[in-house]
Parts: sequence; structure tokens; C-alpha cells
Amino acid sequence: LTGGIKPYWTALALGSSQEHLVDLLGNKIGFSSLPGVRGEMDLFSKRKGSRGGILDGKILQDASFTQASMIDALKLKRPVVHIASHFSFRAGDDARSFLLLGDGTPFTLADMKKQKDMFGGVELLTLSACNTAAQQADANGREVDAFFELAQRLGAQSVLATLWPVADNSTPWLMREFYHLKINKKQNKAEALRNAQLALLNGSAKATRSAARSYASEVTIVGEEKGNASTGQQPSTRADRFVVAKNDAKPFVADPKRPFAHPFYWSPFVLIGNWR
Repeated sequence: LTGGIKPYWTALALGSSQEHLVDLLGNKIGFSSLPGVRGEMDLFSKRKGSRGGILDGKILQDASFTQASMIDALKLKRPVVHIASHFSFRAGDDARSFLLLGDGTPFTLADMKKQKDMFGGVELLTLSACNTAAQQADANGREVDAFFELAQRLGAQSVLATLWPVADNSTPWLMREFYHLKINKKQNKAEALRNAQLALLNGSAKATRSAARSYASEVTIVGEEKGNASTGQQPSTRADRFVVAKNDAKPFVADPKRPFAHPFYWSPFVLIGNWR
């Protein structure tokens, strides 16, 4: 089929939507709830009552999304794996960089490295948490693996990841547009991502701010003087408030007809690996 679409594609969807406090190596890290995750999980169910599922799949959400259940489910090697949660990235420290699981426990990059071929057989791994493609050296110049890099080494053929914190209210809609274009319109992964981003930029997606509120929290984009802006120092989570330095950002005029046109909403998503 055109664009490499396979009629038997099924998915494994993993999501954490609840508020959690993680205690890792003596540090307590708080994570807000993510109502938008429920919208992403709806994409993988065509059952009656779901919000228009696009792919059939197994869903592990919140308490059922544990490290053991995730590893067991990955053994079935479904071609699409979608993970919607928080991700905490600590430069140069794979023991403190971790994916928040649905039961409130951390799955560190260091522990993932011990799972040989964990993402083997995965044709598309979508990581809609924040900073899953972020890279930064520590004080000694040592690079820690970004989540997407490790996922590729663990077998994923292609990874859709994020460069910085993403918005909980727009991400479900970008994901819906992406999978719709990929599965229903037979576009390849690169085309589907580009066109999904353009749909948010141009306001042509069926995403609206009022609809987003039905299961997601709003995000506030704040411009501050360079000395006060916290860009680069924000927690690595799906954000409800994002601060940019006024000197580094061009003036942006909000358009109610294009509620997600700001680059913050659509530009952090990147595709790595097999683009087909």
C-alpha cells in the first residue's frame, strides 16, 4: 500500500494521566495530571464510546501501566507503540532521566539499557512526553543518551519525539491529525507529521481550544525579560506554563481562528529514523 501502510498495523498505547510525586535517589519530583493523555489513548480504541479511534490496540493506562506490564506487552511486538506521559531529562545522568509510568514509578534510562531489544519489532515509536529528543552535555561535557537515541538502539525503527516541553491541550490533536493522515490518508510518517504540524499552524485541523478543554489543561505562554525567563530551567514535563525570553522571541499575535499557531505547540515534534 502507498506510503508503507500495512493493513494489520496494531498499537500498544501507554499513558499516565494522573498527578504523581516521585522519590528518586533522594529527590522528590512532582508531576501534574495530564488530562490530555485520555484523548491520546482514545486514538487506539475503535470500541463504541471512544472518541473516534484510528488504530486498534492494547491500552495500558495509569495503574495498569507499570514497568512489568510495559515490558510484557512489548514482547508482542506490535508495530506501533505510543507513550503519553511525563519524561524527566537530566543532562549527563541516565540514572535520573526517566519516564514516569502510570503507577507513579520511574523507569530510568539506565534501567531501560538493561532491557535488550526492548523496542524490537516497533516500526513507529511515538513519545509525546516532553524533551524525549532533548540532548545536552553535563558539566564535564559528557552526553547522556536522549530517550529517542536509546529507543533506536533498543530496536525502534523510527521515533517521533519532542525537543522541549509540549502542551497538554494541543498534543492530543496533533497526534490525532498525525495518525489520521498516516493511517487513513496513506501518507508516510514524514508527510503525516509535517501536515499535522501545518494543520495546527494554519488552523485547518479539527482542533479547537474549546474542544481541547474537554480533556486537557490550558497552557500559558509568558514573555519575560531575558534575566527573568526560565527557558532551559523548566522541569521536563508536559507544560501548563511556558516562559520565553522577550529578546529571543519575535512578537506573536494570537488568532482565535488558529488557537495553536504559536510554534510552541507544533514545532517541538521531530521524526527520527525510517521516515516511510
